[in-house]
Amino acid sequence: MTYRTRASIVFSILLITVIVVLYAISRSFFLSSLDQLDQENTATTAQQALLALQSDLQDLERIAVEYSRSNDTYQYVQDRNQNFVKATFNSSIFQTLRLSGVLIYNNSRTLVQGASFDLSQGGVISVTSSLQQRVDGTPAIEGFPELRS
Repeated sequence: MTYRTRASIVFSILLITVIVVLYAISRSFFLSSLDQLDQENTATTAQQALLALQSDLQDLERIAVEYSRSNDTYQYVQDRNQNFVKATFNSSIFQTLRLSGVLIYNNSRTLVQGASFDLSQGGVISVTSSLQQRVDGTPAIEGFPELRS
C-alpha cells in the first residue's frame, strides 16, 4: 500500500470521525434547545388557558351577581311571574352571555327556576335533572349564606 493510499484512508477516517462528533454535538445541542423551547411554549399556553378560564369565571361571577341583585329576579322568586321567565330565559340571552344553563335558587337554597340552552336545537329547554343533581349539594350552592329578608 502506498503512502498516498494510507494518507487518504487516514484522512477519510479522520474526516468521518469529525463529522460524526460534530453531528452528535449539534444534535444534542439542538435537541436540548428544542426541548427547552417546547417546555416554554407549553408553559405559556397553559398560562394563557388559565388566564382565559379565570376571565370566564370572573364574567360568570359578575353576571350571577348582577342577576341576583336585580329587583326583577328577586320579585320573580317571590311571585313566580312567567313574564320574567319569557324575558330572561330566551335563546339570545344564553348566546350573548355564553351560558349553557341558569338555575335560580331562593334564600332557602331551593331551586325556583332552571333553564338550559340546547346547542343542537338552538333553543331553551327545561333544566335537565342531571344538571340539577350536579349543582345541588355542591360547595358552590352550600357556600352561599342563607339570607333572610
